[in-house]
This record gives sequence, C-alpha cells and structure tokens, in this order.
Amino acid sequence: MTTEWADPPLICICHIKAAIAADGRPISAAQATVMRFPVYPAGGLAAAIAVILLMWGVIASRFTLQRRQPS
Repeated sequence: MTTEWADPPLICICHIKAAIAADGRPISAAQATVMRFPVYPAGGLAAAIAVILLMWGVIASRFTLQRRQPS
C-alpha cells in the first residue's frame, strides 16, 4: 500500500489510518504514526543564531577591551 500526501503540515505528529475493502475479501487495514519535523531549516536557523551570538560576543569583547582604562 502506498500513498502520497499532497499538502502535509510543516510540523506534526500524525496518526494515519487506511483501510481497503475488496469484493468478498476481508478488510485490509494499516495504521502508522508519522513525525514530521523540518530538520534542515531548523539546523540552518540554529547555525545562523549561533553565528550571530558568536559575532556579538567577539564585538562586545573588543569594545570592552578598547574602553578599559590603562593601569
């Protein structure tokens, strides 16, 4: 049994059930739990945030070092 989901949500834990009834045969049913999470976009966002925080830390430390009074 195969199928295609035309417009899935971006993030979900979905419980899918399907049943097929044929003439004179018992009903064939299947169910599955599918977890959908956008790994690549989430990883890219995490990397971008990490780079911004790292740049902010470097710039802040340089600014602090420049503003220090000589001893």
